[in-house]
Amino acid sequence: ISIYSQIQSLIQNDKIVSVGFTSDIWSSSVSTVSMLSLTAPFIDEKFELRRVVLHSQEFPGSHTAAAIAKASTDTLTHSLQLLHLLTKKFRTERLFLA
Repeated sequence: ISIYSQIQSLIQNDKIVSVGFTSDIWSSSVSTVSMLSLTAPFIDEKFELRRVVLHSQEFPGSHTAAAIAKASTDTLTHSLQLLHLLTKKFRTERLFLA
């Protein structure tokens, strides 16, 4: 099952009560590879915190503002369909983007 299908199922079954979006860049001390991710932590109907990784990709090169902006834009573009599904349900005051 794809991530899109899983999130769509959670939304349709009213399993997601509240959602947020986070992004992070990290690297490992044992590898030269850096990664960029976009996640959606959410509260489910049992008031339990759950997390879903919407996208993850390698982040090569320097962590400059321009490089981070470009990679973030690419990540958001790649994840647009999933973001649309999640934000469509929360277009009220419950949607907070930080």
